[in-house]
Amino acid sequence: MLPAILFFATSVSAQPIETAAADRTGKPGDDFNLSYALSLFERSKDVENFERALNDTTNHVNNLDLDKDGEVDYIRVVDNAEGDAHALVMQVPITDGGMQDVAVIELERPGADSAVLQIRGDEDLYGPDKVMEPFEEVPEHTRRAGPAPPDRFINVGINVWAWPCVRFIYAPGYALWVSPWGWHHYPLWWRPWRPLPWRDYWGWAVRYHRFCRAVLRVHTARAHNVYVGHRMSSATWQPAPSRPVIAPRPSGPRGVPSGGGMHRGGIGIGIRGGGGRGGGHHR
Repeated sequence: MLPAILFFATSVSAQPIETAAADRTGKPGDDFNLSYALSLFERSKDVENFERALNDTTNHVNNLDLDKDGEVDYIRVVDNAEGDAHALVMQVPITDGGMQDVAVIELERPGADSAVLQIRGDEDLYGPDKVMEPFEEVPEHTRRAGPAPPDRFINVGINVWAWPCVRFIYAPGYALWVSPWGWHHYPLWWRPWRPLPWRDYWGWAVRYHRFCRAVLRVHTARAHNVYVGHRMSSATWQPAPSRPVIAPRPSGPRGVPSGGGMHRGGIGIGIRGGGGRGGGHHR
C-alpha cells in the first residue's frame, strides 16, 4: 500500500502574508485559493464530501461573491469523465440555469496503482493558464560512491492514488457525481457569509500556498480535453477590471465569518459537523 502523502499544512507555520501578496492579481480568483481547495480534496472521502468542505464556513477556502449580492457564493461540483479521465468542475450558480466555472480538478489514472492530477483556475477568474499541482521535495544525489548528504533538493509531482477521494472515484460502481443544488435551491445546512477583506482571507489560505506549484506543462491532457467540452461561462456575469494590487498590512487570521442569509448548493457529508439533506445526482 502506498503511503499517503499529505501536503496540507499541519505543523507548518503560515508564511508571511506579504509573500502571498506578491501573487495577488486583482482578479476574482484571488478569493478562491486553488492550493487550499486541492488540500480539501485530498482530505475528502468522496466527491460529495469535497463539495461540502468547499462550502463549510470553518474551512475559509471560498471568499467569492460573483453575483455581488454581498454574500459568499455556493460552489457546486460536477464530475465529467471519459474512461479514466475525470474533470471535476467547481462552479457557481449565477442565474436560473446559468453557471460560472471557478476551477477544475483534472484527474487521470496512468497505471494500476498511480493517479495524477492538476487543478486549473477558470480563465474568467484567474486569466489564462493558471494551472497548479501538488508536489513534494526530494533529495537529488549526484555522487555515486558511498553515503553522502544530498547535493540539493528538487520538486517533483506526486502520485495521488492513496488519496481517499481518488480511490472512491476509481472504485467499481462509482457513478459520476452531479451536484443536486442550483440557483435558489440550496441545502439546509449551508449558510452564506459576508466576504472577508482580502488580507484576512489570505491569513487563512496562505498557509497552504507552499504545497502546490504553478506549472506550465499539462500532465492531464486527456482530462483537460474532457473539460473543454463541458466548460461553462455565464453570459450574465462579467469579471470586473483588475483592481490595483495594494500590499496589505501584516495580519494573521481574524476570526470566523458570521453566518446567515440564503442557501445555494451543496452536498451531504462534511469534513466538519452538520448534517443536511444529502444525496446528489449520479449519472
